[in-house]
Amino acid sequence: MVRTPWGLVVGVVVGALACVVPPDAGPSDAGSALPDGGADERAAVIVDAVDAADAVDAVDTSTVPDDAPAADVPAADVPAADVPAADVPVADVPADVPYGALGASCRAWVPACLPGYPGYECEAGLVCVDGRCAAGLATGARCGAGVPGLCAENSSCIEDAAAVARCTVRGTLGGNCVSNTRYSCDEGGTAPYVCFDGSICSPSTLRCVRPTAPGASCTGDTCGPQDVCVGAPGAGVCVTRGARDAPCRVGSSGRCDEGLACVNVGGEHPERCLAALAVGARCDPAGSLGPCEGGACGPGADGPRCIASGSPGAPCLGGGFCLAGAVCAIDRCVREAAPGAACEPRFGSVFCTTASVCVAHDRELSRGTCTAAGPEREPNAPATPELLAGSAAIRGRLTGATDSEDCFQVMVPAGGTLAAETSSLVGVGCGLGTTTITVANPASFFWRESSATSESRSTCARVLGTELPAGAYTVCVRAPSSFELEYALSLSVLPGAP
Repeated sequence: MVRTPWGLVVGVVVGALACVVPPDAGPSDAGSALPDGGADERAAVIVDAVDAADAVDAVDTSTVPDDAPAADVPAADVPAADVPAADVPVADVPADVPYGALGASCRAWVPACLPGYPGYECEAGLVCVDGRCAAGLATGARCGAGVPGLCAENSSCIEDAAAVARCTVRGTLGGNCVSNTRYSCDEGGTAPYVCFDGSICSPSTLRCVRPTAPGASCTGDTCGPQDVCVGAPGAGVCVTRGARDAPCRVGSSGRCDEGLACVNVGGEHPERCLAALAVGARCDPAGSLGPCEGGACGPGADGPRCIASGSPGAPCLGGGFCLAGAVCAIDRCVREAAPGAACEPRFGSVFCTTASVCVAHDRELSRGTCTAAGPEREPNAPATPELLAGSAAIRGRLTGATDSEDCFQVMVPAGGTLAAETSSLVGVGCGLGTTTITVANPASFFWRESSATSESRSTCARVLGTELPAGAYTVCVRAPSSFELEYALSLSVLPGAP
């Protein structure tokens, strides 16, 4: 048997590994020149190590005695520290590459209200994939199922008219709307989502759509920013805000075109731009026909007519003057009338004197009588309201802490009208406090609360209910503060239509 010297085996192994990385070598110059940070260098090390192992296997070990000790080849003869970890860089991009650039880490997605916030996670044309910014699919490219890659950061995968999914830039026709940072951060924006190429954002789909022209059919959210869809569902038409008979513009001034006035007429779009009516024209006290030019809607011989300023029921003339037979009550001309005289609750053209109030006689609230107010009867708390036979005029007092609410109960016929109005007992105006009226009928789930009226003179608060279900209605007058407050309550209970 031929014996192989052990020194030769050890020399072959150590020499093979020494050819990989010399023990005294510094960082690899070849590795530092690699653009991707040393992937090829690691591969070279692995290959050399495999070659060294093959060299060991190639040595004929058949002559090694069976009883040779394994410790004759110590593991320490091949130090692991000969390949420093620093020779294999781990950074994929240079440290000075900013977040959001190609290959760099994505920016953190934080609220975009911070000053100087750069915007999207990656720069334009890139997309964040697994925390890194990569090239995205180009605008117009196919995307979605079966297509590798994602649309660029400022694009979305949207089906076009041919049902083909393509990358579409946000904010352009057919694309997703863009979130309006100025709106969400309360910096002057006017809408939560915007589009940039003349298209508008559909609130129902949050897609940029072509706006419908004025006069064309619309679906409710396709009209331009200055237009609005008016009409029954399926029959809507785009109209320009501020035009005649169109909804008013949004804002506090310039809400209608010249010669028009913004009037609350109720309905889906309650504020409409209507033409001013001349003195003598038919009108509606609620303003549904338009404002009266140079006056107000007041009583006429055949119904409501526009009356000139200075007339009873119209604004006072300059300097607080009124025409003969009327006096200026703060800003409205009224006729004074004693108890028993006729009054017009609908127009407020008569001021009832001697602690009396106008109680209506008809459902249109156009005729009434100045009725002396009788005292309230305690207790009249919400649980124990004072029962009334019908229409009434009541004089009450609220003391705040001990008596802050007076309640009265009346029976209203089916389809009837209930009008409740509070006024001052000390002349015109509501004094230091303003009463609040609530009307409730639990059986029919009817509940309504007044607010301070915009009228001056003596009216403080008003509630009007029409076409009511039959039943018992509780009318409560409340004081908003702790000081004493005297009031007069006009309660009109009127039958339904014949």
